Amino acid sequence: MTSPASSLDWVHQRLPSLLVWKLPVAVLVASAIFELAAPARGVLWGLAFGTMGLGCARNARRCGRLHCSFTGPIFLGLAAGSLLHGAASPPESGRECGHLRAKRAGFEKR
Repeated sequence: MTSPASSLDWVHQRLPSLLVWKLPVAVLVASAIFELAAPARGVLWGLAFGTMGLGCARNARRCGRLHCSFTGPIFLGLAAGSLLHGAASPPESGRECGHLRAKRAGFEKR
């Protein structure tokens, strides 16, 4: 017999579980495999983590799942970080990136 709280839990329902967690994870994996540019990856990851974060927060309110109370804010933080990283992505070349780090640290060759 299921309790009223578990009947509201999206983790145990196929469509909400698919849309809120499984599809965003598939997007994350696909964007990592296909090596998208940082701005595109930042937007996709931000949307995926945001979807999972809002889903966790909503699920925590619906059924009281303790796990979702913790992971919701974590996913929302990851979404914000991904969007910021995509918006301010470093240069594509590793050499340029190392040069910028050295310049910021004051180790630039003269």
